[in-house]
Amino acid sequence: MPQVVTGIQLTSLSGQWQIPQIDILSIDYDPPGNDTNQEKIELLLHTGSVLQEVFLGRKDRYLKINTTKKYLTGTLFPESPKTLQGTFGFPNSSKTGQAISVQLRYLTAMIAQYSYLPKVPAKTPSIKIKTGEVMDDVQLVQVIDGDTIKIAYQGKEQNVRFL
Repeated sequence: MPQVVTGIQLTSLSGQWQIPQIDILSIDYDPPGNDTNQEKIELLLHTGSVLQEVFLGRKDRYLKINTTKKYLTGTLFPESPKTLQGTFGFPNSSKTGQAISVQLRYLTAMIAQYSYLPKVPAKTPSIKIKTGEVMDDVQLVQVIDGDTIKIAYQGKEQNVRFL
């Protein structure tokens, strides 16, 4: 019978130790509005593992986002995708245009990896409006989120954020 080692989540199958197969299915790194407690990561524990569940609330399993460690809490059950929500610190943009690497690790072993190419900050032309100036030819293009809209003025589109 396969052995489940409690607390460590490594499994023994015919005397060989295995790390459970977990996939990172998706990451919502830039939710609308403020990112605080709104970022999401979806994980899946595969049935091929002899584990009945995997506990994530330990310091030996963590997310490595580029070079930063972030700890997760929750329990994974086989073939049941689990979405964890919190403040993970996923970068929303990349000044260099390089992909962001997110790894799920147990001690130093990588269990799963997910990469995404964040938005490259767009350089938008500035529109200079004097205080009190009335603009009849401003068009609302899009409501982006609760405090940001996109307008068109004099043939240029511009994001406007209300503070």
